[in-house]
Amino acid sequence: MRHAIAIVFAAASAGCLEFGDGDAKVPGEPLGTYRVTGRLEDDGCRAPVLGVTDPWHFEIKLSRFAQDLYWLNGREAIVGEIAADDVSFRFETQVDIELSEMHGRVPGCTIERTDRAAGKLGSGGTDVATFEGGLSFVYSQEEHSDCSAAVEGPESGFAVLPCTIAYGLRGVRIEAESPAKQ
Repeated sequence: MRHAIAIVFAAASAGCLEFGDGDAKVPGEPLGTYRVTGRLEDDGCRAPVLGVTDPWHFEIKLSRFAQDLYWLNGREAIVGEIAADDVSFRFETQVDIELSEMHGRVPGCTIERTDRAAGKLGSGGTDVATFEGGLSFVYSQEEHSDCSAAVEGPESGFAVLPCTIAYGLRGVRIEAESPAKQ
């Protein structure tokens, strides 16, 4: 089970922790490419298989259309919303990670991961040089699952479920999008 957890979580966390080589279609008005530094604020999961690092560095693209903000990780465009103040934003997504299938009456194990981000853009409009905020990953056992094998302690699985990993984020634009790149 330990090996299966490591493989599944390495692949599943790649959607947030590692970003694809290609570009998702850029919706709306591109804001640019940002170098983001995440500082670990909470690691309640204490699960080495998740690959938690501090600091965490990655690049993303942002774009916006009206009050929609798009977080472009290279694989998909994750849509969030910009508040009436034109700078506050938030995102929420969820993915289910099946660790084991149900066998007869023996329940399988499915972990729900909910990703939440909130913060403030450095300015309104499309000339956004920086942003700050927070990003959390909440892992919980799906209803009717039995994930007790995944909660084996800090050496192999989760220390506890549900649990949260949280980062404080700071993004700095490293490249503005030009019309030729759109």
